[in-house]
Amino acid sequence: MDKFVEEAMADLHDEDIKRIGEIYKEMLERFAHRPNSQYYLNEMVSWAEDAYYKAGYKVAFDLQGAFFGEPPIMSVLGKVTPDYDFDHDQKRWEVLKANERGEKYLGEKK
Repeated sequence: MDKFVEEAMADLHDEDIKRIGEIYKEMLERFAHRPNSQYYLNEMVSWAEDAYYKAGYKVAFDLQGAFFGEPPIMSVLGKVTPDYDFDHDQKRWEVLKANERGEKYLGEKK
């Protein structure tokens, strides 16, 4: 995992990371086979923003490279309602348990 991803995920619990990945997988299943046209990209962004919002996350997309054959870039901006009382002890436990299991995050399916 690169440094940017690690920093972006630092304020999320592992259950958040898992849920974000599940929605991302569903998005790929729905839209990966479609052409990179403005119509389909807008449809994907609309679907993803709605799905992530309902799950409690804010996302943004950079579509610049999509018209040149590159995949769209999605960024998770954070939670819709920030977790001001973030449980650092829980996060520490999740990291230690994931490391013990050889996972990037707790509950990762390999």
